[in-house]
Amino acid sequence: MINKYEIMIVGTGGQGVLSVGSLLEQAAKFSGFDKVIGGEIHGLAQRGGSLSKYVRMGEDVFGPVIPLGNADVIICTELVESLRYLDHLSEDGSIVISETTIPSFAMWAAGIEYPDTDKIAGLMKNITDNVTIVNTQDIATKAGNILASNVVLLGVTSSAVSGFPITTESLKEAIKLNFRDRERLIDVNIKAFEMGINTVKS
Repeated sequence: MINKYEIMIVGTGGQGVLSVGSLLEQAAKFSGFDKVIGGEIHGLAQRGGSLSKYVRMGEDVFGPVIPLGNADVIICTELVESLRYLDHLSEDGSIVISETTIPSFAMWAAGIEYPDTDKIAGLMKNITDNVTIVNTQDIATKAGNILASNVVLLGVTSSAVSGFPITTESLKEAIKLNFRDRERLIDVNIKAFEMGINTVKS
């Protein structure tokens, strides 16, 4: 068992960042990690403000916050938000990004044009070669529900990140547990998760 593994989930309020973190925490326990610590930092606005969630697992983790340069994986639910947290990524870390774009009020007020995906990917490549950007909303729509885009992102992460210590079966079990009161959503979310996995494999 790995002594320490640290994941950041980042995005904006209202995107389900905390839900993704909760699924990872539960799945980490299902994968055999006895010690799992979670934490979160909210932006100025509950909806639309920057939001980050930490999931730390292993016997050598203490406290809820991931120090700068220590995140093994950063999972981003919004394209530009991925740039905000690059200083948290470890030297050999991986970053997985949803190609979802939500221009902030500050960008709109300043008349700043939202950067295109290729430009952001180029900036990422200056930091790490381990970058995966996927249009999760399109995949989720094909799976049957656009709201499953974050589950797609989990599937992409489990497949794209080398040595990811949380098993796909554990993630599936966490998804099933999360939607246990809404059984009709279990199948579509499992399908979205598997489509995320297969997107990377193909």
